[in-house]
Amino acid sequence: MKKFVAVTLLVVLSVIFGTAAADTGFYAHTAVIVEFNYDEDVVVVEDAIGFLWEFEGVEDYFVGDVVSMLMWNNGTESIFDDIILDVVYSGYQF
Repeated sequence: MKKFVAVTLLVVLSVIFGTAAADTGFYAHTAVIVEFNYDEDVVVVEDAIGFLWEFEGVEDYFVGDVVSMLMWNNGTESIFDDIILDVVYSGYQF
């Protein structure tokens, strides 16, 4: 919970002070849900490049749903260690 509050505060302060998202390491990433693991409450999504990402919280999602993820680049150039901070439902892929 403390981590969530700290990240939320950082995002809000970045917006208030006009810091560009690219300068903070935060970015939006869109993906489509491709599978679930109900036993472990894990959702697997695939982005446009074909990379698979996972997050917790099966909730009311369906295969084919589009989600937007708030990502943090973890302070590195590599995408392979980026962290999903938040996920928001964005629609359905037809």
